[in-house]
Amino acid sequence: MDAKNPLVSIGIPVRNGEKYLAEAIESFLAQTCTDFELILSDNGSTDATAEICREYVARDDRIRYLRAEENLGAAWNFNHVFEQSRGTFFKWAAHDDLCAPTFLERCVEVMRADPSIVLCHSRTGPIDADGATIDPASLAEVSGLTGEDLAEIERNEDRRELGDARPHRRYRDVLLYTHWGFEVFGLIRADALRKTGLHRPYYGSDKTLLAELSLLGPFGRISEVLFFSRRHDEQSCTLESAQERESWLVTGASRCNAWSQMLRVAGGHFSVIACPEIGWAERFRCMTAAVGYTCQWTKWKRLLVEFWEEREPRPSGP
Repeated sequence: MDAKNPLVSIGIPVRNGEKYLAEAIESFLAQTCTDFELILSDNGSTDATAEICREYVARDDRIRYLRAEENLGAAWNFNHVFEQSRGTFFKWAAHDDLCAPTFLERCVEVMRADPSIVLCHSRTGPIDADGATIDPASLAEVSGLTGEDLAEIERNEDRRELGDARPHRRYRDVLLYTHWGFEVFGLIRADALRKTGLHRPYYGSDKTLLAELSLLGPFGRISEVLFFSRRHDEQSCTLESAQERESWLVTGASRCNAWSQMLRVAGGHFSVIACPEIGWAERFRCMTAAVGYTCQWTKWKRLLVEFWEEREPRPSGP
């Protein structure tokens, strides 16, 4: 392994992650692919995160620790950890998720076998706060979905053609048929990622990033469950309002609501179609897909419900 030029860079952006961080780090130290650097970017944590990071840096010279003294927002931290990376391949890792020991090895094999692939991910298994597998009924409950909603999401995931040779098909399937967006935590070709706008300063820009990457090349998928997404009460997806989500992503974010957030997400999806890697015919087909995405009734219905809830006065405390 060349310490200055590792094969894989893993970036963990974290803020106050003492509860799960050590377990996440251990899941990478147990990887069968050992040619990697692990970058821990601490975004002004006030708990024991710094102590945990320094302990692991002392144990393993593949680990680097970066720290901002104040909270600069999740978007900044996600982008910062990539900008500090040196690997041929890059992976973002949440401080509370886990990977099976063969995750990196299997993804690298897929991407080396086909240089056109820009991102590779495996199937995902949901786990709870204690690391136990979540069954479908419980997953629907903690996600605020019905069993029918969950079944539809799974059908859409299976119908996606993210490995298709045609950019507009991949772009369409990111927008229309990707619900969870776990692929953003896949292994990504660093050269491709540098051509993107990374994480934009609005909530939901991870899907914009996936759409942008889909225009640069196909996605690979491993059929085994090698990635485990943890569900717990402290995640950003549990934040109630658009303003809370925006403030988590960008420190000092200006006042926003569900309506303005939706407009920014839609605008982002349209903007990436200008990708110079594709021709005008593909851009037109992508534009059609973006219009279809924006005009989905279920999306507008959810937006109207959330917008109405934001307008209702909250009960005052005692």
